[in-house]
Amino acid sequence: MAKHYNTVTPKIPREVLIGAGVVLGVILSLLLLTLRSNEQKIYDMYDEVGAELSSDHPFYEVTFNGSLFNAGIEDRINEGGLFILYIGSPQCPACVATIGSIADYFYSEGVDAYTDTIYYYHDYVGAAANRDRDAFTEAYPDIARTSPQVIAFLDGVIVARYQAPAEGVTIERQVKTFFENVIDQAS
Repeated sequence: MAKHYNTVTPKIPREVLIGAGVVLGVILSLLLLTLRSNEQKIYDMYDEVGAELSSDHPFYEVTFNGSLFNAGIEDRINEGGLFILYIGSPQCPACVATIGSIADYFYSEGVDAYTDTIYYYHDYVGAAANRDRDAFTEAYPDIARTSPQVIAFLDGVIVARYQAPAEGVTIERQVKTFFENVIDQAS
């Protein structure tokens, strides 16, 4: 005689599934609410050290090699068009003094008509940072390892450069002249 067994399949009550979905949704919502945007992170870094940087600034942080979802500096430069790169750090007093002027003159000189972003390269220390910066300086040996720097590339070629404030000329004048040169080259 054949034995007939009933297979028991566990059933999860619908209410438990709905409750688990709600809890997961709340956790994801809280996680998303606590994440800061790339721009907000830059603002917070400089705000902590007293820089005069508006929360509505044009900076967007990149690395040389990029990441899974973000293209690196070299990829962005090679896309063509106008690419403006700011190299700085909130630990650098000259960077803190200039970043607000760079953002202000970017808008007041009308550079935002040519590109909407200044890509921010955080010049910091550490093993990973040194590897990234070494790759950067190897690819672009004519860019000194100093900060602050603002470098404008047009179709992959450096067309203008601003380096740490020079004596006898105001930061504002130097930044304004830099952006005037950028516009002249981009026009």
